[in-house]
Amino acid sequence: MTTSDSITKSELIEQFENIKDKNGFELRVFPEGSNDDQVLYEDGGCTFAYKGKTYGSCDGVLFKKNIIIGIEMTDALNRGSTGSAQVQRFHHALGPVKNGYYGIYYLRKGKHPIRNDLYGMAYNISKSNKGKYLITDDLKIIDDFIKYSKDEKKIKKFVLDYMDSMKSKFNKYFKDRYSSNWSNYFSQRSTLEKKDFICKYQANGYRQFTEGTYRGGHLALGEMYLAKYLFDKVSSNKKKLYMLFPRLEKIELENLKMRTKTNKELNLLLNEDNVYIKTIDDLKNLPEKNKIMMKSLKLKNLNINPNRQNYKNTMIKIFQLLEENKISFI
Repeated sequence: MTTSDSITKSELIEQFENIKDKNGFELRVFPEGSNDDQVLYEDGGCTFAYKGKTYGSCDGVLFKKNIIIGIEMTDALNRGSTGSAQVQRFHHALGPVKNGYYGIYYLRKGKHPIRNDLYGMAYNISKSNKGKYLITDDLKIIDDFIKYSKDEKKIKKFVLDYMDSMKSKFNKYFKDRYSSNWSNYFSQRSTLEKKDFICKYQANGYRQFTEGTYRGGHLALGEMYLAKYLFDKVSSNKKKLYMLFPRLEKIELENLKMRTKTNKELNLLLNEDNVYIKTIDDLKNLPEKNKIMMKSLKLKNLNINPNRQNYKNTMIKIFQLLEENKISFI
C-alpha cells in the first residue's frame, strides 16, 4: 500500500517542478523514511521551534530569502477520516506560523470533505500570530504564493483574501450546523462552558499516550488546539481551557510529565499557555460509583458496548454534576 507521505510528497515535488518561473524559491523535501526532516529548519531540516518548544516536522518547506512556507500534508481524506485524523497533524504546520512565517496544511482531495472547524482554527491562529496558517485541498496554492511573492502588496492581499475565505467557510458551517450558537456546539462536542473555564474531555488513557500504535499524543494535541483556537474566550485568555482526560489518573499524568523531554507532542500538550490538563482525580466530590466506573474503563475498548455506553453515560453524569456545581475541579 502506498503511504500517505509518499503520495503527497510526490505531488508536491511535481507541482513545484512544473512551475516555470520559480522566482528564486527552493523546495526542501526529504525522501520517505529519512529523519532529516526532524532537524530544525535553520540547520537544514523541516522542523520549527518556538520559545523552547519544538513542533512536529513539516513534510516540506518552500523558501526564498524573505519568505518561508512550512507545508504539512496528509491523504487522510482518502483513508476513511471524517474527523480525528484530520486534526492530529495540525500542529506540524503551526511551528512556522509561531515564528512569523506561513504554514500550509494540505489535505489531499478524497472521499471525505475537510472538517470545517479546521478553517476556523486556522483563521483564529492567523489573527493572533504574525504568521499565517492556511488550509487547502489544492497544491496550486504554492503557484499563487510564488506568483504573488514578486509584489509585497499582492501577496498580502492574496493571504488576507484567503483568510476571509476560510472564515466564511467556517461561519457558514457554524450557522448551518449549530445556528451560530456556541451552546449548541458545546452540547454536541464533549464540551462544557462555565464562568471561569471551558472544559473539553477526551478519552485518552495512559496507554494511548505511551504506546506508539495509538498515536494518542497527536490526537490529544489536535483536540487541544481545536479547543484553544476555536474558542475565542480561550484564545483571548478570558477563560481557561481545561482538557479533561477521565481515563487518566493523577500519578499517570505526573509520569507523562517526565517524558516531555523526549516526546514533542506531550511537551506541547502539557506546556501550552492557558491550557490545564485534568484527570479523574482532579474532580472534587465526584461520587465514588462514577469514579469506580471510569477507572474500570481505563484499559477497555471504547468502540464496543457495553464499554462505549458506560463511558458515555458516566461522562454525561460528570458534566451534569459540573453544570450543577455539585462537583468541581481541584
